[in-house]
Amino acid sequence: MSDAIFAGVLAVSYLSKLIGKDRYNRMLDCVSGQAAFKIAQEANFGQGATDLKTASDNETNALVDLIKNQCPFVGLKEYFLSRYDFFNAEALIKSKYLKFDSSNMTNSLGLIDVNKLAQWIKEDDYDQLHPSLKTALENADTMFVEKNADGFLVNNLFIKAYYDYLKQKIKMSLLKEALIKKIDYVNLIAAFRADGDENLIEEMFIGGGKLKLERIKEIAHKGYDYIKNEFVIDETHEFLKKIFADAKEGRPLVISENESDSFLLKRLKEDRFDLDNEKQFLLYCLYKQNEITNVNIIVVGIESGLDKTQINARLRECYEN
Repeated sequence: MSDAIFAGVLAVSYLSKLIGKDRYNRMLDCVSGQAAFKIAQEANFGQGATDLKTASDNETNALVDLIKNQCPFVGLKEYFLSRYDFFNAEALIKSKYLKFDSSNMTNSLGLIDVNKLAQWIKEDDYDQLHPSLKTALENADTMFVEKNADGFLVNNLFIKAYYDYLKQKIKMSLLKEALIKKIDYVNLIAAFRADGDENLIEEMFIGGGKLKLERIKEIAHKGYDYIKNEFVIDETHEFLKKIFADAKEGRPLVISENESDSFLLKRLKEDRFDLDNEKQFLLYCLYKQNEITNVNIIVVGIESGLDKTQINARLRECYEN
């Protein structure tokens, strides 16, 4: 059996172990977060951990271990794990100049050994790194040396660098399509949060999407009535409908963020009976990521006093038994 076939079969076998919609509904009906967490534990969520943070860390570590050791698809490793390298690099460059201990802000979940990365950043030695990450670090160095760095600007450097990296690394056509869509959605959410600040919209804009900067500004400024007859055969129409509804009611953009995060999984679900081994592995990993997110949303939401409808609106796509 080839590595690709084994990975696909393994992923399919793991699907049945995921928390399904029925269990989520039971969790949503609970009167306390602890009671909801116990229902998740029935499905072995957390691998025996007795608190939510440890359980979530255990599940994340197990997923990363699966991807690192059982995934023969290089593009999927890049897609799921490279973001940790950019998170680590951002924390380490801030630590370098602000002189704080970054050990509780970094992790070993990425593709680059975090100790090597820390040493390279300490020594200004970026030649071993991908040009996208190298450029972000060099620009961050300049900001700090010239004393015009702040948390937002530095974070923005690494967000843009991460998406630039993915655009160059991803080869699967479906992932490329999803990345373009994700960039558009991230840019639209940023534009709405900028609340008319054109300089901020321009600063946060990520290149590589289908919608260009001026189009993003136009949509954000002119309102739903202006664009409601556009994108009618495109998933963007539903996203825009939700983001305008959130904005009109003054709600946080959680529903539109949910739509942004769910696009790829929805596409895979449409073709779930005709997926190759790589897409089967991708499907499981996306479901597992969402499971970790959903358990946290439900438990924390109940503890925070949110009602069932509010919590349900925040949930990501889940596995349906």
